[in-house]
Amino acid sequence: MKKLALLSLCTMLSTAVFAGNTTCDGTINNRNIDGNVKVTQHCTIINSKINGNITLQKNAVLIVKNTRINGNLESKGNFTKVTAIGNSIDGNVQLQGGQVIALNQNRVNGNVKLKQNRSNVVVKMNQIKGNLECDNNSQRVVSVKNRVNGNTQGQCR
Repeated sequence: MKKLALLSLCTMLSTAVFAGNTTCDGTINNRNIDGNVKVTQHCTIINSKINGNITLQKNAVLIVKNTRINGNLESKGNFTKVTAIGNSIDGNVQLQGGQVIALNQNRVNGNVKLKQNRSNVVVKMNQIKGNLECDNNSQRVVSVKNRVNGNTQGQCR
């Protein structure tokens, strides 16, 4: 009986699911998170599953690769950098009032809205089921080889 309990405990720990909201100021690698992730400083998320939103705070830097996001990727101001490569995003991407953005080879089941950003914005080889909107960004947006089922608007045309 003790061996069975120990085996069950080891199995649960090896496939841990972290519930509740998480603040990321480091690296999340190969984890499942049931809840929202708040990025307050520098955060790298790799090969993970987030069952919630990822929200960037002031001065935040996010690198997210090969991750499934069952929610939105969002910020409404003053983030420093977002790099998203090879992700599956079941919600919307809304990045506004920040600086550097690189969205490459992502699959987005909602809309992508990039507005009022102050530095380089690159949107390349993404599959977007909704609309792709880019407005009032201070620099020319580089939008290349995206497949958009909805409308492509503003600077992303």
